[in-house]
Amino acid sequence: MGLTRHRELAGGPRSLRGGPRKRTTSLKPLHFRWADAISAKEWNIYRTAIHALREEGIELLVGGGFARAAYTGYWRDTKDIDFYVRPKDRERAEHALTEAGFADYYKKLSYDRAWIYRSYKRSVIVDVIWAMANQRAQVDEVWFEHAPQFKIRGERLLLVPPEELLWCKLYVMQRDRCD
Repeated sequence: MGLTRHRELAGGPRSLRGGPRKRTTSLKPLHFRWADAISAKEWNIYRTAIHALREEGIELLVGGGFARAAYTGYWRDTKDIDFYVRPKDRERAEHALTEAGFADYYKKLSYDRAWIYRSYKRSVIVDVIWAMANQRAQVDEVWFEHAPQFKIRGERLLLVPPEELLWCKLYVMQRDRCD
């Protein structure tokens, strides 16, 4: 259960005046200057993954460096993209990416498969995430209900809500590296 869910259980989001807060569900379609920093090769691979997941009927959220850049305007090349999906969709996501020509990164370098599926195509990594790395929570419906939209290079996508993104990053800090 994410931070968003905790606030809902505590009576819902509130404005500074104490009343219910209206939540915006989309960001204005802007041209993100940082989007130009993504090479055409990388973007074509990311787009292939997006389309493969959508064709399989999998709803996804964009997290990681892309979400950070969408919220802050600052890009840090992470050499990957993170897609968050519901746990029930993880196997279908793996299958969709395999059918689209992606390979399991586990064969190159082992990783913890309890929360993430790492795939790659021509050295470009696409991660599918359904839980926190420490197994404290999983992606749930609230993540999708509160996900703002953004548009990048012709693709309309949903972002991991800022509260959940912060929560994910805080948990990663407790591991062997820090983003």
